[in-house]
Amino acid sequence: MKRILGVSLSVLFGLSLALAHPSGAAPKPPRAKAVPAGMISVTGPVKGAPVGKTFVVATRKGATTVDASRATIREHGKFASIAAIKAGTLVTARGTLAGTTLMAKAVNIHARRAGGKKGSAPRAGGRKH
Repeated sequence: MKRILGVSLSVLFGLSLALAHPSGAAPKPPRAKAVPAGMISVTGPVKGAPVGKTFVVATRKGATTVDASRATIREHGKFASIAAIKAGTLVTARGTLAGTTLMAKAVNIHARRAGGKKGSAPRAGGRKH
């Protein structure tokens, strides 16, 4: 009886694996949040103070000028104004390119990390390490 049960479970397990992925290929990992066709996204710190509703984002590939005049600006999920964007603020801007300028549809202001640079703030106990 135990032998029949063991064989039956093995067969069922094998069938479940075969039916789950008939091609035998491993499942693909979920994709990151997709950017709609024709739109691009840049993330990085803002270089310098915004001029009007235009600012420059520093990325690994270089600097990108962002025009946020028609963008929805959000900070911590709430609507914000261009005044919330200052030099050094980490942002993600999404929109379309017009020449070399990103015409943003949405700008998300990211929260600063607690503690800043390593060694710049005292740790628990009030001492620097």
